[in-house]
Amino acid sequence: MRRRPGFDFGYTAISAIIYVTAIIVFATFFITAQGPTPANPKGSEAYRAGILLPALAALLTGFALLLGLANLARVHLGRIQRQERNWPYSVALLLSAVLTVAVGTVVGGSGPNSAGAAWIFNNVYQPLGSTFYSLLAFFIAAAAFRALRARTVEMTILTVVALIVVLGQAPVFQLDQLNWMAAIKDWIVQYPALAAIRGIALGVSLGIIATSARLLLGIDRQYLS
Repeated sequence: MRRRPGFDFGYTAISAIIYVTAIIVFATFFITAQGPTPANPKGSEAYRAGILLPALAALLTGFALLLGLANLARVHLGRIQRQERNWPYSVALLLSAVLTVAVGTVVGGSGPNSAGAAWIFNNVYQPLGSTFYSLLAFFIAAAAFRALRARTVEMTILTVVALIVVLGQAPVFQLDQLNWMAAIKDWIVQYPALAAIRGIALGVSLGIIATSARLLLGIDRQYLS
């Protein structure tokens, strides 16, 4: 016979804090909170709760980010010390992180709007992002060629529709003599594709609601394990 675990005060306290906080934040979306007035400069309790709890969440997110950065540094410093496979990439990652923080903090002020951060974004991040996206286009094309093989009727329809959408984006089909392809592409994007996207978004929303209800009711507690 399996023995039932005893009462865990810490586990129960954490669960209670999570549930109460989630219910308060959820309720603020349905309560008309009175903002600051001359008679009540701080606003109503619901108004203060709607400001305080997201601020605390942002603070906890900042601490979680610091813990993540510390763990990232610990893992890659260990790889460098043991000289594991591809350890020079760990050196490049740590140096890039340190230089980014140093330049973004010292050069031209501090913060995301500083001159150093703007220089890194415009001259390093954007060119690297464009390069990766360019390479990704070739991988997507190769994967699409392998996936969209007309083995069945459904795959044949999907292949034809995909070709029409891709060709409809080409500049040559924007000419007056060939704009019929662009018109077909626009119809596909605006009606069948949009209907499918809305159906998927509705399904995702229902899944989020169901998962949130399970968490609020205490049915799913895996996040505390």
